[in-house]
Order: sequence, then C-alpha cells, then structure tokens
Amino acid sequence: MRTLGKVFAVLALLGCIAPLSGAVANAQTVLDISGNSNSAADAGSGNRPPVAQRWPWLRVATTGETMVNRAYSGDMAQDQAFKGMGVARAATSTAVVICDINDARLINAGKIGRYKEFVARIVGDIVLPVRKTWRSGSITKTGAWANTQVDPIGMYANTAGVKASGTVNGTVVYVGLLVDNHTMSQGVAADVYIDGVKKGSISSDNIGVNVNGDTQNGLRYGPTLVRFAGLTSGSHTVEVRMTTTGKNQYMSYIAGNADQPDTAKVLVGNGYKLNATGIASYGVTEAESIQYRDAIAAVVSQFAADGFDVSVVNTFDAVDPNAHLMSDGLHWNANGHIAVKNAIQAMTPAVALQ
Repeated sequence: MRTLGKVFAVLALLGCIAPLSGAVANAQTVLDISGNSNSAADAGSGNRPPVAQRWPWLRVATTGETMVNRAYSGDMAQDQAFKGMGVARAATSTAVVICDINDARLINAGKIGRYKEFVARIVGDIVLPVRKTWRSGSITKTGAWANTQVDPIGMYANTAGVKASGTVNGTVVYVGLLVDNHTMSQGVAADVYIDGVKKGSISSDNIGVNVNGDTQNGLRYGPTLVRFAGLTSGSHTVEVRMTTTGKNQYMSYIAGNADQPDTAKVLVGNGYKLNATGIASYGVTEAESIQYRDAIAAVVSQFAADGFDVSVVNTFDAVDPNAHLMSDGLHWNANGHIAVKNAIQAMTPAVALQ
C-alpha cells in the first residue's frame, strides 16, 4: 500500500529522476524506533557500548534521517505497544520494531500468543490509521459503556449483552483492545461477530501472562490487536458482544485492510540467541529464542499477506551470540550494533542526505 512512493524511490535510485527536493534518493526521511535497551539511549544497567556506537545512531549518522525513538531499557512489547498508541507515523518513516529479549525472559511459558498480539498492535497502530474508534460516533453502542482512563480512544463494558458495532472495509478485520493484569478483568470475555457470524472471542484478561504480573517496568495494562481473516472483499459489519458480567472488557478500535493510505515501511526484528553466559543468567535457551523468532515471522507474514509493507529484519542471524554480546551475555556490543545496523540497512538502502 506504498506503491507510488516506491516507484519514485526506484526511479531516483536508477537516476531516471532527480531525488525529491534534491535531498535523498529514497522516500524515507524519519527513523521511528520501538524497542528495548538494545535500541535505547538511556544508561540502563550500563552494560552496553556508548550511545554513538549503538545501531540507531550509527544509522542516522550515514542516512541523515530524523530519529524518533521510544525504546527504553527493560521495556517489553507490551510497554512499547502502549507508548505507540496514538503516535502517527508519516509515509516517509521507516519504523523499526525490536521487542524480543525481555519478552522471552519474562513472559510465562505457553503465553507467546499474547506476545504476538502486543507486537501486532505495535505494527497495527502504524499501518492502520483508518479505523473506527470506540469513542467515535462511527461505533454504535448498546448498553452501558464508559471511557477508559488510560486509552484516549477506548471504552469499557462489564455487563453481558452489552454490545457495540461498526463497519470496515477489506478482506481482513482487526480488533484493537486493552488487556489488564488485574482482577477487575479476570475471566472477562466478549464474542466477535462479523456480518452476523461469530468469528471468535476476545478478552482483556492479562493475568498470568508475565512472570512478574506487570511488565518489568511496572506497566499493568497494554494494547493488543486481534486479526480475523478470510473475508470477502468489501464492507463488513463488526460487532463485539459482552458474554460476562462484573469484569471489565476494554475496547479501542476496529479496522479493515482496505482503504488504508501509504504508511511507514515497517521492519520487525526477530530476536537473537544468547551465549552460555546469557543463558545461565537470564534463562532464554536457543529453543526459546527460536520460538520468538518464529512468532515474529507469523505476525509479519500476516500483515504482508494483508497488503502492508511489513518485513522481518533478520537480527536472529545477524547477531552472533559468541561475538556480538557484552560480558553479561545479553546486550549487544559495538560489533553487534554494527551487525544489526547493516541488517537494517540491507532492508532500507537509503543514501546519505545532502
């Protein structure tokens, strides 16, 4: 859904036309980052190279892009999904999402599906700017709904039979919601109907997902995205019906994959392996790293199949656990950051701004 921009970029690179504004041969001028300590500027534990040697700063030093960086030490995909809510990315942005190792460390076994929903929400909030939000008049609500305090577009309900509906276009429907690690949402459930047919259930219950309950940085709630595919092309009526009483179900928006404008190019890192020191200290085995790598592949392949410019950046193979990690066996060293920067550069062959 970014065809025209790609055509101009290719023509400029081939020398067929002059770069727009005489500045850059590709259309991307902003580097937008979601991530953890490996992409952040903060000091964190201190076990990492100087800021100038970290991949985002290495990248912008050669491309001249403007950097917008929400990455923070200790953040999980849940934290970054929350920080990305309501953030608009221009079509001239390259959005890089590298949220993996803290989730691999701190999400309970068997809950990787929720990790995929957090990552999907990060990506969805980038590529789905056309959406029907719960507080808007485009969602018809029946029964008691109230505004969600931590979600400026969201509302919640807690009574069976309460429902809300709206229409979206496309062959895929996305439902954005908020999950909560609190007893007020424990056991809550709602059914999703599309064109009158039940397609599945959703829940704001996030109890038992994280080892610590909340995220490592203390966030109790977080936004997720659930996908319903296999629809015929055209307009679809989406209805959410509460099936439980006394527990809060938090809703944000619905969207379809049609009618979406050109948006940022999205690259999602697929994790990396730890060395023996890292495994002993943090408990993320190679088998678990592979699980998270494959989870990212699944999320990205769905968005790509839905027509969006979303790709995997192969950090899994770029980072050598025996050569590219600091002494803690967790954080990337200077050579690791160079390897990741090069992997991203291969996916986005930008030239330096003049």
